[in-house]
Amino acid sequence: MNNFGMSGSPTTLHHYCDAYAFESIVRTNELWLCPFAYSNDSMEGQACRDVLRRLAEESSLSRHSMDSFLGHMEVLRKILECLGVSLSENGDLLSQWRGYAADGTGFAIGFDRGLLNQMPQLTRIDPSIPFTGLGPSLVKVEYEEPQTIERLRGLFESARNHIEKWFPASTNLPQIVPDAKTIEEARGAINDTLLHQWSQLFSIKGPAFKEECEWRIALTAFPGSPLYQYRVSRGMLVPYLKYPLPKASDGLCPISHVIIGPKNPTPTSIIETMLRQFGHEHCTVERSAATYR
Repeated sequence: MNNFGMSGSPTTLHHYCDAYAFESIVRTNELWLCPFAYSNDSMEGQACRDVLRRLAEESSLSRHSMDSFLGHMEVLRKILECLGVSLSENGDLLSQWRGYAADGTGFAIGFDRGLLNQMPQLTRIDPSIPFTGLGPSLVKVEYEEPQTIERLRGLFESARNHIEKWFPASTNLPQIVPDAKTIEEARGAINDTLLHQWSQLFSIKGPAFKEECEWRIALTAFPGSPLYQYRVSRGMLVPYLKYPLPKASDGLCPISHVIIGPKNPTPTSIIETMLRQFGHEHCTVERSAATYR
């Protein structure tokens, strides 16, 4: 798995979930990667637009060229998806318990970040099943400048010259109109850049979400693969992809720690017994320190 994190980052990342999801993850040793477009952030995948505009201003790229590029990104949103799982640096945060773990009755599953980085690309799990996509990658979410600017600088620099060729500035001055071959090459280069860095566009969120200290297992995929399955959430059908974890017995399963939610009455001994039953011998268990009820 590719890692877009920083040096000195936490060794454990936590996934908050309800009791049903916890039991499923531990029993099947699978994560379900769902489209981030279904998250609780109405600007999911859109916060990158302001960051890209700032980079365009720094480079003197015309507003018309940038608007055209952002318009092209919106077209690609119809044929590309970013799916994944959300993780947090903080395993015992009250707002996370309330928002993502059934109002504190669920669990926070701790994953070893080093072992996450050793997990396979989804495209290699079963070569017999056709699938088109890239990843997954482990991505650290950024919320404020200058981190958001630096996160997307590489993408912007890779695309800038091609943007100017495909979408020249709109002025009253005579311009050299690119020939068809130049435009086609620019279009191909832009699409290739966006395809390979699509998950980066979903690693930018507004400052209001900063408390979550989020990381993501993020996968870029084309909709319609036979690998997709579906579940019902809030009255909607939500597609997801199953992502198998390494077997606990081989020592590479990243599940390393479990925190029981503050309103979950299950005895610690029961959780420990269940984990051992499904092979998670070295997974530790503790209760939340939150006094929430």
